[in-house]
Amino acid sequence: MEIVLISCPNHIEGEIDLINSMFEHGLNTFHLRKPDYHEEQITDFLELVEPVFHSRIILHSSFGLLRRYRLGGVHIPFAMAVKSNIIQLKRDKKISISSSFHSLYEVKEKNEYIDYAFLSPIFDSISKKNYKAGFDCTELHRVLQRVNTRMVALGGCKALNLSHIKELGFSGAAVLGAVWNSSDPLVSYLEIKKTAEKL
Repeated sequence: MEIVLISCPNHIEGEIDLINSMFEHGLNTFHLRKPDYHEEQITDFLELVEPVFHSRIILHSSFGLLRRYRLGGVHIPFAMAVKSNIIQLKRDKKISISSSFHSLYEVKEKNEYIDYAFLSPIFDSISKKNYKAGFDCTELHRVLQRVNTRMVALGGCKALNLSHIKELGFSGAAVLGAVWNSSDPLVSYLEIKKTAEKL
């Protein structure tokens, strides 16, 4: 099972050193999402990540940095994903395009230009208070069996529920709070990764 790590939305001490260590321990996909960062701050962040790992980073903003740093791809909102303005970007087969869905209606839409999508919230969020699970598991499983887009679970994902996530039909899980809200993010990430590798 694939594990996707999403950055802590806020600055945390030692974050980039931790991310470099996670890359060294096999992290394949890292989503750089810093809603309050402007492009200069995103640039400073990227400068501190080992260049050999840049191709594993997916940007949520400052898309102009994509080619400059030879990053792995971009994450765009659902509304943009269904428009034709991403077709030109998708012509570069090395660039990954992901999106976020929050309803089964969005999952059922034809998304031929998206490589994978987050669906949330699957479980009660760890990082956001009052962000509760939003799907009936039986219906969710039925829908996931019929879609072509790779779906990645988001919201409350942790080592203990990875097997349930796989049973529902997801190809992977995105983690945020389970890593960044822990006392030792690297240890928490490695526990999640080890559990995923057994599934």
